[in-house]
Amino acid sequence: MEPKAMVRQSQRQENPNDIPAVIRALRACRNVLLSISAQVKINGAVYQKTAVIITAIDALAGQLTGRKDYFWSKGSGITEGERKEEAKRAAWERGE
Repeated sequence: MEPKAMVRQSQRQENPNDIPAVIRALRACRNVLLSISAQVKINGAVYQKTAVIITAIDALAGQLTGRKDYFWSKGSGITEGERKEEAKRAAWERGE
């Protein structure tokens, strides 16, 4: 009888250690992609690929923060409570 191969379980955790740093990096990347999508032909190949990546960034931010709308703009109708929440999130991203 042949010996069975040992299966080693990963010791990696589900989420990264410094989530605010990851969110900052995702925000920077997302902003560049939004800038690119504003420069290229609407529904062209580059436009569509940037949209796919932005969607993936939003999904990852949602997974890490519990808010699928983490990067979404609130617009001009933001309430005082939402404004305070935005300020709190910005401070968290900066590590404050």
